[in-house]
Amino acid sequence: MISQEWINKMTESKYHKSEARYEPAIRFAVDVGQCRQLGEWLDEHIKVCPFTPTEENPFPGGAIGGVMTYSFTNTSIGQVCKATCACGGEVDLTDYGDW
Repeated sequence: MISQEWINKMTESKYHKSEARYEPAIRFAVDVGQCRQLGEWLDEHIKVCPFTPTEENPFPGGAIGGVMTYSFTNTSIGQVCKATCACGGEVDLTDYGDW
C-alpha cells in the first residue's frame, strides 16, 4: 500500500509540478459489460495460463506483475479494446454493438 508520506513526497517533487497530472488529456475506460466479459475469459484462461499463481510460484509475473496488458485503439467508428496476457492469450472486449 502506498503511504501518504510517499504521495506527499511525489507531489512535491520537481518532476510532478505539471497541472496536467490532475486532468489527463486522454482517458480510457472499460464499462461493466466489458468487465464481466473479461472476468468470464479470465476464469477460463487461468486454467491454461503459465502465469497463473501457484503455491510453488505465487508471483509468476515477476515482482511487479504486469501480466495483463490492456490496449485501446480509437478508430473513426469506435474504440477497439483488447486485453492480452503475457502468455499471448487475448480477448477482444470491443462493444461492436455500440458502433
